[in-house]
Amino acid sequence: MHDDARPDPVVGIYLRAGTLREAERAAADAWTRATAAEPWLRQWPFLRAAVPLLPDPTW
Repeated sequence: MHDDARPDPVVGIYLRAGTLREAERAAADAWTRATAAEPWLRQWPFLRAAVPLLPDPTW
C-alpha cells in the first residue's frame, strides 16, 4: 500500500487472469476481502482498478 499517494492511497496487487475484466473483478474482490478483514481500510473506498495485461511468460 502506498499511503503517501495523493489524493488517495494506491494498493498494488499481482494476480493472474485470463481477461482484463476478470483481473479488474479480482482486484475489486481483493479489496472487499481486505476491508472485511481490516476495517480500518474502509476509510478509503474502492475507486477503480487499473490493470495492465502482461503476456504469459511461457508465450
